[in-house]
Amino acid sequence: MEEINSHSSSSDSRAINDSESDYEEERSYRSREPASKRLKTDKETLGDRLSALPDSLLIHILSLLSMKDVVKTSALSKKWQYLWTSVHNLIFASEDCLTPDRMKWQFFAFVDKTLILCSCTKIKKFLVHFDYYGSDADVDSWIRFASEKNVEDLDLNFYGSSDVYKLPQHLFSNSSLRKLKLSLCDFEPGGVISWGSLKSLSLDNLELSEDVIEKILSGCPLLEDLELSTFSGFSRLNVTSPNLRTLKLNDLLVDEGGLVVVDDDVWFEISAPNLQSLEISGYLSMKCRLVNVSSLVDANLSFCLTTPIDSTDDCEDYRNMLLKLLEILGHVKELTIGNWCTRVLSISEVKGL
Repeated sequence: MEEINSHSSSSDSRAINDSESDYEEERSYRSREPASKRLKTDKETLGDRLSALPDSLLIHILSLLSMKDVVKTSALSKKWQYLWTSVHNLIFASEDCLTPDRMKWQFFAFVDKTLILCSCTKIKKFLVHFDYYGSDADVDSWIRFASEKNVEDLDLNFYGSSDVYKLPQHLFSNSSLRKLKLSLCDFEPGGVISWGSLKSLSLDNLELSEDVIEKILSGCPLLEDLELSTFSGFSRLNVTSPNLRTLKLNDLLVDEGGLVVVDDDVWFEISAPNLQSLEISGYLSMKCRLVNVSSLVDANLSFCLTTPIDSTDDCEDYRNMLLKLLEILGHVKELTIGNWCTRVLSISEVKGL
């Protein structure tokens, strides 16, 4: 029995030694291979491993990329040639799709061709960021495409242009939208707004009337998060919805004939009895007043008024405004105060106001 065990152990040792010898020989051989060949082999191995993954997982990975990178994957292999057409996140940003030697019209051609080839039955996210310059028909067709695919997350930013894109009326009635972000466009609903599934809304660089704000709030019964940035056109926000939890306001402006003016006689008033989180930041060209915010848990006052605070009268006015805000917010669990607010209170104390 001992002889058998000894023989077996000896055989195992030889087998291990042989394996190690083979490994060393293979490693020595690979070390003699040209670096470019080894790199190519490694890439092919990685490509094979990726291709072995389920299509559903590959599509999910592709949906995390910009469309410029997504489309490039069609050249990897026959398996990848049309896989990209099933992605459910369509991300079009002109800075990603254009190089300095390409004209802007090529961005439109790229988007058009991509949408024609897109075979997904539903779009989760549709993002378009580009310098708009009066191409209503093209953008209308893109938004129509996304709407017909029951898009859930729509992000449109028409930056850097004097031309203003007017949103199509059909967009104001949409049952699939859950998140909507709009920047630098003409927001004029002809009738009621019906966004029955919308939970998050962000509007940036828009002129909004009190009538439009009322349509938004009444047409979004499930809205939980509202963010308004660089806006003008109204001075009162009355939120009675039981679902709205977070309100962020950035750059409250008084706009007269396209010019931002400072008006100490204008107050921006907020009434939101069910609101839990409030943030007011950026520049204000009007004073701010809180009427009913009894449910607030946290608040952030990091704004600054656009008028100087050097004069005693102005400083006293701002101090009184801040003290009233702090009094209204006395019940919140977490309160953040920005530099401008702290400075006003400090100057007031020094001047003995």
